[in-house]
This record gives sequence, structure tokens and C-alpha cells, in this order.
Amino acid sequence: MRAIILAASLLTLAACQNSPSQIIIQPNYTAVGNQLVAKSLNVTVTDARSSQSSLKILTADGTTTLPSNNLQTSLQRSFEAALERHGANTKNPSNTLAELKIHQLEAIVKQQTLKYRSEAIIELELIVTKGQRTFAKYYNGDQHGEGPLLHDKAKIESDLNTLLEQLISRMVTDVEFKEFLED
Repeated sequence: MRAIILAASLLTLAACQNSPSQIIIQPNYTAVGNQLVAKSLNVTVTDARSSQSSLKILTADGTTTLPSNNLQTSLQRSFEAALERHGANTKNPSNTLAELKIHQLEAIVKQQTLKYRSEAIIELELIVTKGQRTFAKYYNGDQHGEGPLLHDKAKIESDLNTLLEQLISRMVTDVEFKEFLED
């Protein structure tokens, strides 16, 4: 009986150690507004990061990095949905081009024996070109967390997605962005 319990415990612990090879980035923007009514934009997302890592886990044994799932596609869908929720049209061809550049998007986890600390850092640049005019602005954010024992990858993913949602909200409600589109 003891051997069975020990074997089951070891299998459970081993299963907990196997983590997926990607981190899921999929912000879900749900706010609504009318800041961008009747504005048409062609949206693109560019990943300008030097490393495709979205999660870096630092332990005494070394560093583990994980990429994210289809980051550009996921972020483009979320950004377009947010623009549309605020009245913009992203489906029809337009002379106004909006490029969202990802300069940094990463969660760094410092794992210690009995606790962990995490920091999510995101830096995005919105570049909008309308004829000969250009609007460019950086949007930054970070979020810190800590907890007992091992980090929870789902919590880290949630923190990154929440931070992305906040930055997207700042973009689509930015007064300077709105004024640029209206001119």
C-alpha cells in the first residue's frame, strides 16, 4: 500500500513538472465606446523583439524560455476588435495604416526554493500613417507578482493578457490618437 501511495505521489509531482512548451497570449478586450466612429484603418502587427521568448523562468539550475502561441495574429485580432468596439472599421481597405509594433512582451519569473517573483513587461508602439502625416506613440506597462512555492503558468499568462488589455484600452481611448484620425 505504501509503495502505491509513493508511486502515485511521484507521478503527480512529475506531471506537475511537465509544462507546455508555449505560453498562451490572447487578450480579450471587451469595453465599448464611440471614440473612433466612422474611421477606417488597415491594421498590421509587427514583432520587433530580439527574442521570441514570452516567458523566462530563472532558477538556480539555469534559465528556461518559452515562446507564445501566434502572438502577432492574436494581438492583431484583439487590437482590431478593440478598434471596432470603438466604432472604427478595420475590414474595408483604407489609406490610413495602423501598425502595432511589439518591442517587448515578456514575463520574467525568478523561481526560488519556496517562493517566486514575477514581472510582466510590455512595450508597444502604435504608428499610424495617414497620407503624409504620421502619429507614433509608445505604450508601456508592467505588473509584478509573487507567491509561495512554484509559479503558476496560468497566472503568469493571465497577468500578461490583462496587461495587454490595459494597453490596448489606453491606445483606443487615447485622445491624441483620436485627434490625429479626425484631422
